Amino acid sequence: MTRLFTILIVCSLFVLKIHCDFRIGLSVTTKLGVVRGLNSDNGEYVMFLGIPYGVVNESNPFGSSLPHPGFKETFNAYNDSTICPQSDGVNHIGEIQCLQLNIYVPNPATSADKLPIMVWIHGGAFVEGNSNRATISPDFLVSKGVIMVTLHYRLGVYGFLCLDTPDIPGNQGFKDQILGFKWIHENINAFGGDENKITIVGQSAGAMAVNLHLLTNHGDFFHRAIILSGPALSPWVISEANRSIPIDIANSLGYKTQDFNAAVTFLLKENPQSIVQKAFEVDMTNSRETHIPSTKVCIEKEFDGVENFLVDYPMNINSTKVQSVPVIIGFTNNELAFAYANAPKEWFENYSYERMLEYDMKGVDSDIVDILEHFYTGDKILGDNLREEITDFASDYIFNYPTERMMQNLVQNGAKAIFHYVFSYVGKRNYLKLLLNLQTERASHGDDLGYIFNAEVLTDRKDDEDMRMVEILTTLWTNFVKYGNPTPETTDLIPFTWTPISKSKRPYLNITSDLRMENRPFSERLAFWDLFYKTHWKNLKGYKRSN
Repeated sequence: MTRLFTILIVCSLFVLKIHCDFRIGLSVTTKLGVVRGLNSDNGEYVMFLGIPYGVVNESNPFGSSLPHPGFKETFNAYNDSTICPQSDGVNHIGEIQCLQLNIYVPNPATSADKLPIMVWIHGGAFVEGNSNRATISPDFLVSKGVIMVTLHYRLGVYGFLCLDTPDIPGNQGFKDQILGFKWIHENINAFGGDENKITIVGQSAGAMAVNLHLLTNHGDFFHRAIILSGPALSPWVISEANRSIPIDIANSLGYKTQDFNAAVTFLLKENPQSIVQKAFEVDMTNSRETHIPSTKVCIEKEFDGVENFLVDYPMNINSTKVQSVPVIIGFTNNELAFAYANAPKEWFENYSYERMLEYDMKGVDSDIVDILEHFYTGDKILGDNLREEITDFASDYIFNYPTERMMQNLVQNGAKAIFHYVFSYVGKRNYLKLLLNLQTERASHGDDLGYIFNAEVLTDRKDDEDMRMVEILTTLWTNFVKYGNPTPETTDLIPFTWTPISKSKRPYLNITSDLRMENRPFSERLAFWDLFYKTHWKNLKGYKRSN
């Protein structure tokens, strides 16, 4: 009798496991309702496209958004074509109700065997871009057993208009991202995801967002961070509130006023595509002179009852979050090639170090400019013959040294582990070199994307050497997503251990054909900047200390 009872219990538990441990299918029941997806073209994963996570308040589309209320009927997540309002000067596209995310779930995912999650934040200088499959296809990453989530957030005037008022305090694009993180944290379990293993990843402006989320204290919605060419200390990041922007845009739309409140009221009712077009024209969302975007993050004024994202400059923030969140951070070996390689020679003849320095320094005098000119170009007359030296200066100023300075900050704040890299590989999938037809021997800003994601423009570019780099880079990144360590063990593909940095050591992974660990990238140039900022730190906008 006892033996029979035991057999019945075992059989019951086995049946219960069969019912409970089910494979994630096309229909998923979230806390907000049922979502139905599609099988991918290659049959290796399920796609849930265009799931709304937030609602933009159309009576104030420049202000706070709200969580999406959920679905009364099954939501068919079949379409990822929606993007946020943006303009490139020719095309003015996008919809204001654009707060959507896409979820890609590998077929092995089950309700019991939870998978780690990689959340992608796209770049685009905070003014353009999207996370749709045409540019960010997850094929390579999901094949390695991670769930990929990509999200949209408001851009340009709708995401980063900062007016120092309670209704439009600024940085709404980042607050959209936090809303998306909350949605993921609360619902990803239903898709077979482990809400305790979430990695946020971004490139360029997306990486700057990741870096800022790492510094600010807005909930424990992620557990690892990957910062690809986007340190939060870049001069691209911070600007001040500008109450003239609504007036300039309103005037350009034919509403003539110098009254700030009247201009804002007018814009609240205008067509988003008209607004993004005029924002581009009045230079809010582009900068032709320096290639540094005009739309940036602002230090918010504090108001009662208004949630802030950033109330101080990044270097002044002592974050405790970094003590439990491992980080991968780095850059390409020729970042500013994307902006400088095809610039006309006249542009170099008129190049202004002073104009560049004004983005993060106040009171730029001739002595400071002379120091920079002597270091990078000697006494040579500026011109096209110094294209490479000027590109190196801009790369160091905007990406390379801000990355070093941010690593110093993170280490001083007790960072758990920081893995530093330089992407140097040049192949046929170097993304921006291909899109912009850049003829350079080194890797430009954005070139690493072609070895992490597939995209329509890269579909036929799959030679053996390039696909080996795809395998290397996606293995390193997904190892980090799974274990918090990009090299948990040595393999034939990756026969080394990636050593994290320390206060006194700067080992880095040189990601090139012959993958290898080295020490201190661009050591002389970055040592120069270390001394430069330690000498002139009082000239830096907003910085309170000299570390």
